[in-house]
Amino acid sequence: MLSDKKFITDGVLNLLMDEVLKKSIEEARKSPKLSVWSPKASAVLKFLKKTTPEFSISREAAKLLEEAVKSKYPEVWKAVEEAMKE
Repeated sequence: MLSDKKFITDGVLNLLMDEVLKKSIEEARKSPKLSVWSPKASAVLKFLKKTTPEFSISREAAKLLEEAVKSKYPEVWKAVEEAMKE
């Protein structure tokens, strides 16, 4: 039966995943900017920008997003951190 056969070995899968990770990091280094659509988050951050001296929307959004991504995808986050140190 076709579904019983393993067409991609674990080694090949790991190589493919490594290539995807490298390509993702390469793209992120070239263009690290993200755009998100969130009127509520935008309103909160704009309010804080207007009411808090030296508040940076970009810095705060990056901090919050990084914390959330690291929490939700810890294995991928760790792989990216390790790969970006090289």
